[in-house]
Amino acid sequence: MVDSLYENALTRATEFCVLRGMLIREQLGGGYDGLVLLTSVGTAIKAFRYKELYTRELKVYKRLQDEQLTEVAGFRVPQLKRFDDRLFILEMSVVEAPFVVDFVAAYVDESPPYNKRKRARSLSKQRAACGDKWPQV
Repeated sequence: MVDSLYENALTRATEFCVLRGMLIREQLGGGYDGLVLLTSVGTAIKAFRYKELYTRELKVYKRLQDEQLTEVAGFRVPQLKRFDDRLFILEMSVVEAPFVVDFVAAYVDESPPYNKRKRARSLSKQRAACGDKWPQV
């Protein structure tokens, strides 16, 4: 059962799939930004809760596509297949580990709106979460 926070995202994901002759097979993940779902054609779709998050992550995938990057520091990067500005959906390839999970917090051609204290706190949390792999991350 999808949490009520994601009902709208799931509705839009379903519409995206119906319009393209696909089905949703299973949920691969989810977080603050939205849901990641496996489709019947072997791709993943990410249904964002908010347009701002969708737009920011789309910019990252377009830049990666322009640069033809399939890996970053040994981590596989999903390849953008299609997107829908009205439904806030990205469709991408499914990759196997190790992979880059998420670009929603990434910024292209602009600095993130962090102050120094928040940025230091965020990096500290990320460092702790990654443990021994932090230098690679």
